[in-house]
Amino acid sequence: MIYRKSSDGGFPFGEAQVLSADDDSPQRGAITAFQINVYIVWSAILLSQEFNLDITFRSIDLVAFEEARNLSDNIGASSNPDISTTTLAQDNTYETWMDKSPGNFDILFRSSTNAGVTFSNDQNLSDGEGSSFASSIAVR
Repeated sequence: MIYRKSSDGGFPFGEAQVLSADDDSPQRGAITAFQINVYIVWSAILLSQEFNLDITFRSIDLVAFEEARNLSDNIGASSNPDISTTTLAQDNTYETWMDKSPGNFDILFRSSTNAGVTFSNDQNLSDGEGSSFASSIAVR
């Protein structure tokens, strides 16, 4: 996963920053920003596992990203992540993804009220007998 930013409308973009680990293959990612915080989430195929969902946060001083963290943290396949913030509180983030850990693919949800320092426990939003796909989230 590579990140580049521009603070002047895209003329020019800054240096590319590699966010993912050397031993993973990043897949679909999502990005959201609020004021000075940038949040990125992506799924990655790791050599040692099926899929993991890594989440990386931008530090408040806008100098460097924090270390990537495994948000799904389970043995099941995790993919199709999405992320959102709210304008009511800059430290709140909300993440959804498709996860096979419950047995079939379900949509899981986690949130953070402190810019990703800690997260809530997984909440299964679909929790049905069939599989659920294509997670997406929007917060007002």
